Amino acid sequence: MTGFHVIPSYPREFQVPSGPPTDWGLAAFYGLIVWGFLVEPDPHQHEQSPPWLVIDTQPGPLGAERFAVPRLVPQCEWADEAAGEPWHESAWNGEAVPLTGTQTIVEVLDVEPIARGRRPNPPYVLQRRIAITLERDLQGRSMPDIARDHKLNPDDKVGADRLARRFGQKGRKLLSEHGGLPWAAFADGRLPRHWWQTAQFADALDRWHMHGSQLF
Repeated sequence: MTGFHVIPSYPREFQVPSGPPTDWGLAAFYGLIVWGFLVEPDPHQHEQSPPWLVIDTQPGPLGAERFAVPRLVPQCEWADEAAGEPWHESAWNGEAVPLTGTQTIVEVLDVEPIARGRRPNPPYVLQRRIAITLERDLQGRSMPDIARDHKLNPDDKVGADRLARRFGQKGRKLLSEHGGLPWAAFADGRLPRHWWQTAQFADALDRWHMHGSQLF
C-alpha cells in the first residue's frame, strides 16, 4: 500500500466516453491495467499514482496483470480548507497516518471485523462475486451465460440465474462500499441503464480526479 500527502487541485483533462465500457480500451499505468481514457492524455502529471482499486488479476505475457478501477478516497476530504490544515501540517512532518492510495479489494476487506470466527467474504466467495460483477456490468455478458460458465446449479437453469444475480448484487454492494467506480457512484452499487452516460458517474469521476490531485 502506498501513502500519499496533499497537494493543490488542478483541472480535469479527460472526458467520459459516450459508449459502453466494452469499447473503452485498456492501458498500462503504474503497473496496473486501467481504462485507457483515464490516462490518455494523462490527467495526473505528478510522480505517484492516483487512487485505484484492484479488482481482478489475470496472467499475462509479462506476469500477472492487475485490472484496477478508480477508487474514491473520501478520507482526503474536509469541510473546508481550515479543517484540513492540521492534518496537512502533520503529514508534511511525517506525523500523520498517510492516506491509502492503490489497494486490492482483498486488502480493503482484510481490515473488516471478523464475525462469528470467520470473515464475511472468504477468498473463494469474493473471487466469484467480483468476477460475476465484472462480467455482467463491464463486459455486458448475459446472466445465463455467466451462470453456465461458473457452473452454478447446472441442473436448474432458473436457480442458476437467480444465484448468479445474487452473487452480482453482493459484488456490486462490496465495490460500492469501498469506493470502486462506477459502483460507488450509485446507491448500493446498482447501475442504471447506460450508467456511463449519467451525471452521477461523471460527477464521481470528477470527485475521484479531485482526490487524485490531492494525493502524491
